Amino acid sequence: RMRPGASAAEIADLATRAARQADGLLGDGAASLAFTGMILALRWTDRLEEAERLLNRAIAAARRRGSTIDFATAMTLRAAVRRRGGRLRDAEADARGALAAALGPEWSFARGVAPLVGALLDQGRVEEAAGELRAVVAGEAIPDSPPMIPVLLARMSVRAAEGEHAGALADWDEAVRRSERLGRGVNAGWIEDLVVVGGVHQARGDRSAAEAVAAQAGELAKRWDTP
Repeated sequence: RMRPGASAAEIADLATRAARQADGLLGDGAASLAFTGMILALRWTDRLEEAERLLNRAIAAARRRGSTIDFATAMTLRAAVRRRGGRLRDAEADARGALAAALGPEWSFARGVAPLVGALLDQGRVEEAAGELRAVVAGEAIPDSPPMIPVLLARMSVRAAEGEHAGALADWDEAVRRSERLGRGVNAGWIEDLVVVGGVHQARGDRSAAEAVAAQAGELAKRWDTP
Protein backbone atom coordinates (compact mmCIF):
# COMPACT_ATOMS: atom_id res chain seq x y z
CA ARG A 1 0.00 0.00 0.00
CA MET A 2 3.02 2.35 0.12
CA ARG A 3 2.43 3.74 -3.35
CA PRO A 4 3.19 7.35 -4.36
CA GLY A 5 -0.44 8.30 -3.73
CA ALA A 6 -0.62 6.79 -0.23
CA SER A 7 -1.69 8.87 2.75
CA ALA A 8 -0.32 8.65 6.28
CA ALA A 9 -3.83 8.05 7.65
CA GLU A 10 -4.26 4.98 5.44
CA ILE A 11 -0.86 3.50 6.31
CA ALA A 12 -1.16 4.33 10.02
CA ASP A 13 -4.49 2.51 10.16
CA LEU A 14 -2.87 -0.64 8.78
CA ALA A 15 0.08 -0.34 11.16
CA THR A 16 -1.95 0.29 14.31
CA ARG A 17 -4.26 -2.62 13.52
CA ALA A 18 -1.20 -4.81 13.03
CA ALA A 19 0.24 -3.58 16.33
CA ARG A 20 -2.76 -5.05 18.16
CA GLN A 21 -1.47 -8.44 16.96
CA ALA A 22 2.07 -7.78 18.19
CA ASP A 23 2.30 -10.99 20.22
CA GLY A 24 1.64 -13.10 17.14
CA LEU A 25 3.99 -11.06 14.98
CA LEU A 26 6.77 -11.28 17.55
CA GLY A 27 6.33 -15.04 17.59
CA ASP A 28 7.66 -15.05 14.02
CA GLY A 29 10.59 -12.83 15.02
CA ALA A 30 11.63 -9.24 14.35
CA ALA A 31 13.13 -10.20 10.99
CA SER A 32 9.75 -11.31 9.62
CA LEU A 33 8.28 -9.20 6.82
CA ALA A 34 5.06 -8.63 8.76
CA PHE A 35 6.86 -7.20 11.80
CA THR A 36 9.32 -5.08 9.86
CA GLY A 37 6.54 -3.77 7.62
CA MET A 38 4.52 -2.70 10.64
CA ILE A 39 7.49 -0.85 12.17
CA LEU A 40 8.34 0.87 8.88
CA ALA A 41 4.75 2.10 8.64
CA LEU A 42 4.75 3.38 12.22
CA ARG A 43 8.05 5.20 11.57
CA TRP A 44 6.92 6.74 8.29
CA THR A 45 3.69 7.97 9.92
CA ASP A 46 5.55 9.32 12.97
CA ARG A 47 4.01 6.92 15.48
CA LEU A 48 7.45 6.79 17.00
CA GLU A 49 6.55 6.02 20.61
CA GLU A 50 4.45 3.03 19.55
CA ALA A 51 7.21 1.82 17.24
CA GLU A 52 9.84 2.05 19.98
CA ARG A 53 7.60 0.28 22.50
CA LEU A 54 7.17 -2.66 20.13
CA LEU A 55 10.87 -2.70 19.26
CA ASN A 56 11.84 -2.83 22.93
CA ARG A 57 9.68 -5.95 23.20
CA ALA A 58 11.24 -7.39 20.06
CA ILE A 59 14.78 -6.83 21.37
CA ALA A 60 13.90 -8.50 24.67
CA ALA A 61 12.32 -11.46 22.84
CA ALA A 62 15.37 -11.84 20.58
CA ARG A 63 17.65 -11.92 23.61
CA ARG A 64 15.48 -14.57 25.30
CA ARG A 65 15.54 -16.76 22.18
CA GLY A 66 19.19 -16.09 21.45
CA SER A 67 18.32 -14.98 17.90
CA THR A 68 21.14 -12.86 16.52
CA ILE A 69 19.26 -12.01 13.31
CA ASP A 70 16.13 -10.87 15.19
CA PHE A 71 18.26 -8.83 17.60
CA ALA A 72 20.22 -7.10 14.82
CA THR A 73 17.02 -6.43 12.86
CA ALA A 74 15.20 -4.92 15.84
CA MET A 75 18.21 -2.78 16.78
CA THR A 76 18.46 -1.52 13.19
CA LEU A 77 14.77 -0.64 13.13
CA ARG A 78 14.97 1.10 16.51
CA ALA A 79 18.00 3.06 15.32
CA ALA A 80 15.97 4.35 12.36
CA VAL A 81 13.03 5.24 14.62
CA ARG A 82 15.26 7.12 17.04
CA ARG A 83 16.99 8.93 14.21
CA ARG A 84 13.62 10.11 12.87
CA GLY A 85 12.83 11.41 16.36
CA GLY A 86 16.08 13.39 16.43
CA ARG A 87 17.73 11.19 19.07
CA LEU A 88 20.91 10.88 17.07
CA ARG A 89 23.26 9.54 19.74
CA ASP A 90 20.75 6.85 20.73
CA ALA A 91 20.28 5.98 17.06
CA GLU A 92 24.03 5.73 16.58
CA ALA A 93 24.40 3.42 19.59
CA ASP A 94 21.62 1.10 18.39
CA ALA A 95 23.05 0.96 14.88
CA ARG A 96 26.51 0.11 16.19
CA GLY A 97 24.95 -2.63 18.31
CA ALA A 98 23.30 -4.10 15.23
CA LEU A 99 26.54 -3.95 13.23
CA ALA A 100 28.44 -5.70 16.03
CA ALA A 101 26.14 -8.74 15.84
CA ALA A 102 27.85 -11.73 14.24
CA LEU A 103 25.81 -12.50 11.11
CA GLY A 104 26.42 -14.40 7.91
CA PRO A 105 27.55 -12.43 4.85
CA GLU A 106 24.07 -12.49 3.31
CA TRP A 107 22.73 -10.50 6.30
CA SER A 108 25.72 -8.45 7.37
CA PHE A 109 25.56 -4.95 5.94
CA ALA A 110 21.77 -4.90 5.61
CA ARG A 111 21.81 -4.50 9.36
CA GLY A 112 22.82 -1.30 11.11
CA VAL A 113 24.82 0.53 8.48
CA ALA A 114 22.06 2.66 6.89
CA PRO A 115 20.78 4.26 10.14
CA LEU A 116 24.36 4.60 11.42
CA VAL A 117 25.43 6.51 8.31
CA GLY A 118 22.30 8.66 8.50
CA ALA A 119 22.76 9.50 12.17
CA LEU A 120 26.41 10.43 11.61
CA LEU A 121 25.57 12.62 8.61
CA ASP A 122 22.84 14.33 10.63
CA GLN A 123 25.51 15.19 13.21
CA GLY A 124 27.79 16.63 10.52
CA ARG A 125 30.29 13.77 10.88
CA VAL A 126 30.70 13.22 7.15
CA GLU A 127 34.17 11.68 7.14
CA GLU A 128 33.22 9.24 9.88
CA ALA A 129 30.00 8.30 8.07
CA ALA A 130 31.97 7.60 4.90
CA GLY A 131 34.47 5.49 6.81
CA GLU A 132 31.76 3.41 8.49
CA LEU A 133 30.05 2.79 5.18
CA ARG A 134 33.21 1.79 3.37
CA ALA A 135 34.27 -0.50 6.20
CA VAL A 136 31.13 -2.54 5.58
CA VAL A 137 30.42 -2.02 1.88
CA ALA A 138 33.60 -2.82 0.01
CA GLY A 139 33.75 -1.87 -3.65
CA GLU A 140 31.07 -0.56 -5.97
CA ALA A 141 28.60 -3.46 -6.03
CA ILE A 142 25.71 -3.61 -3.57
CA PRO A 143 23.66 -6.84 -3.79
CA ASP A 144 20.37 -6.45 -5.65
CA SER A 145 17.85 -7.35 -2.96
CA PRO A 146 15.16 -5.25 -1.23
CA PRO A 147 16.96 -4.87 2.16
CA MET A 148 19.92 -3.31 0.34
CA ILE A 149 17.98 -0.37 -1.11
CA PRO A 150 18.42 1.66 2.14
CA VAL A 151 22.15 0.87 2.00
CA LEU A 152 22.27 2.18 -1.57
CA LEU A 153 20.48 5.36 -0.48
CA ALA A 154 22.86 5.73 2.47
CA ARG A 155 25.80 5.62 0.06
CA MET A 156 24.06 8.21 -2.09
CA SER A 157 23.83 10.53 0.92
CA VAL A 158 27.50 10.02 1.76
CA ARG A 159 28.54 10.74 -1.81
CA ALA A 160 26.34 13.83 -1.89
CA ALA A 161 27.91 15.11 1.35
CA GLU A 162 31.39 14.51 -0.08
CA GLY A 163 30.55 16.35 -3.31
CA GLU A 164 30.71 13.20 -5.42
CA HIS A 165 27.63 14.23 -7.34
CA ALA A 166 27.81 11.85 -10.30
CA GLY A 167 28.15 8.84 -8.00
CA ALA A 168 25.29 10.07 -5.81
CA LEU A 169 22.97 10.37 -8.82
CA ALA A 170 24.02 6.94 -10.09
CA ASP A 171 23.09 5.44 -6.71
CA TRP A 172 19.76 7.28 -6.80
CA ASP A 173 18.93 6.03 -10.28
CA GLU A 174 19.77 2.46 -9.28
CA ALA A 175 17.69 2.65 -6.08
CA VAL A 176 14.69 3.94 -8.03
CA ARG A 177 15.14 1.23 -10.66
CA ARG A 178 15.16 -1.48 -8.01
CA SER A 179 12.13 -0.05 -6.25
CA GLU A 180 10.14 0.30 -9.46
CA ARG A 181 10.95 -3.26 -10.41
CA LEU A 182 9.40 -4.32 -7.10
CA GLY A 183 6.27 -2.34 -7.98
CA ARG A 184 6.84 0.33 -5.32
CA GLY A 185 8.36 3.39 -6.91
CA VAL A 186 9.24 6.54 -5.00
CA ASN A 187 6.78 7.04 -2.17
CA ALA A 188 6.52 9.31 0.88
CA GLY A 189 9.10 7.21 2.73
CA TRP A 190 11.68 8.61 0.28
CA ILE A 191 11.06 12.31 0.88
CA GLU A 192 14.30 12.90 2.77
CA ASP A 193 16.18 11.10 -0.01
CA LEU A 194 14.52 13.36 -2.57
CA VAL A 195 15.79 16.34 -0.59
CA VAL A 196 19.33 14.98 -0.94
CA VAL A 197 18.87 14.48 -4.69
CA GLY A 198 17.51 17.99 -5.09
CA GLY A 199 20.58 19.33 -3.31
CA VAL A 200 22.86 17.38 -5.64
CA HIS A 201 21.16 18.83 -8.72
CA GLN A 202 21.40 22.31 -7.22
CA ALA A 203 25.10 21.85 -6.47
CA ARG A 204 25.62 20.78 -10.10
CA GLY A 205 23.88 23.94 -11.30
CA ASP A 206 20.93 22.06 -12.77
CA ARG A 207 18.13 24.31 -11.52
CA SER A 208 15.35 22.70 -13.56
CA ALA A 209 16.18 19.21 -12.26
CA ALA A 210 16.35 20.52 -8.68
CA GLU A 211 12.96 22.20 -9.06
CA ALA A 212 11.44 19.02 -10.51
CA VAL A 213 12.67 16.95 -7.57
CA ALA A 214 11.43 19.57 -5.11
CA ALA A 215 8.01 19.51 -6.77
CA GLN A 216 7.92 15.71 -6.57
CA ALA A 217 8.78 15.77 -2.87
CA GLY A 218 6.23 18.50 -2.23
CA GLU A 219 3.46 16.58 -3.96
CA LEU A 220 4.26 13.40 -2.02
CA ALA A 221 4.24 15.36 1.24
CA LYS A 222 0.92 17.01 0.41
CA ARG A 223 -0.74 13.65 -0.28
CA TRP A 224 0.90 12.07 2.77
CA ASP A 225 -0.50 14.92 4.92
CA THR A 226 1.59 14.98 8.08
CA PRO A 227 3.64 17.92 9.41
